[in-house]
Amino acid sequence: GEWHRDPVNGRRRSRARRVLPYLLPAIVLAAWVLAACALLPCSVPLVGVVIMLGIVAFHGREIQRAASRLDHFIRALGTLHEVIETVAGIEPRSRATREIHACLLDEGTGARKAFSTLYRILEMFDQRGNILATILLNGIYMRDLHLLEHLARWQERHAASIPAWIDAIGELDALASVANHAFNHPDHTTPVIEERTLLKGVAIGHPLIPAGERVTNDFEVARPGEFHVITGANMAGKSTFLRAVGVNLVLARAGCVVCAAAFAFRPAPLFSSMRTADNLARGTSYFHAELLRLKQLVDMAASEGELFIILDEILKGTNSVDKLNGSLRFLEKLRSLPIAGIIATHDLELGRLADAHPGSYLNHCFEISHQGEEIVHDYKLRPGVCRNMNASILLQKMNLC
Repeated sequence: GEWHRDPVNGRRRSRARRVLPYLLPAIVLAAWVLAACALLPCSVPLVGVVIMLGIVAFHGREIQRAASRLDHFIRALGTLHEVIETVAGIEPRSRATREIHACLLDEGTGARKAFSTLYRILEMFDQRGNILATILLNGIYMRDLHLLEHLARWQERHAASIPAWIDAIGELDALASVANHAFNHPDHTTPVIEERTLLKGVAIGHPLIPAGERVTNDFEVARPGEFHVITGANMAGKSTFLRAVGVNLVLARAGCVVCAAAFAFRPAPLFSSMRTADNLARGTSYFHAELLRLKQLVDMAASEGELFIILDEILKGTNSVDKLNGSLRFLEKLRSLPIAGIIATHDLELGRLADAHPGSYLNHCFEISHQGEEIVHDYKLRPGVCRNMNASILLQKMNLC
């Protein structure tokens, strides 16, 4: 006969299995009517009741397994139903929220009605704890087999929609996070997509630094093939500035407000290399890890096209001469790729690239000043190559030299 997959137990169920819970109770009911009219002995419908209870008992393990799986499913996605009820009370005002609203609340395939039905099925499964009621209901119309059939039909109708419901909830969660971020940062600005420049920011700051302590900087990357080399002393602000640009680019690409007075950008994949680490388990040294990361950058540029990069002190795992020569050659290679971005370094000699290729390499720096033995940082980005260093002063202050 015709077979259908039972989503509850992963088995096929026959037409007879689907029809029996309707046909057998109807026959037994008819036998009771005939017995009441003295046309059949009462033993006949009683035998029918015993047969129905026996069939239900035969499927007892399957019924228990279905009830357990349904309870686990409801527990796993219980908060989903609560979110759906919250969504039902909100009037959608944008295209994105209208689409989410339709996906979750559609009368035919929406999650709200489907979950309400599923909760009712679970409640009826839970009623099996009342032994007398279970015997009575199964003896009248084989209730537990009807519950199996209802659950199987629910899954046949709605199982394919569950991923879409979860995606809709995920999208709603992302939108709520973006809105919450904007609400908590009223001083931040909405980024603007600009096709004529890769990045142009006014008063860019790091959003995790308190406003009273935050130092902001203006910065612009006009086109692919433009690389900004940033030098500076230790703790002068290079890495924090790179992180500020990177975090705000990520926020902007996600549709969030950014920590800046103005922020325009052209969406492009972002690649950063700031905390490369060795891997003893894989036998990867620190320098080898650096090379693998830079190889990943080149491969990504070849596959993605336009790319915005943020590199902090590349090739740290080798000697200073080799590091400088390797960095010069690698940065020269970057000119042949459709990328642009920022490179922070302690190698002042990399500033020569701006002389050799004006327009492709631009020098910036974070300077420090000395007031006796005290070091003063202003964390402001300036043009040119830095002139002041602080390692010897720091060593002296900590009695290390």
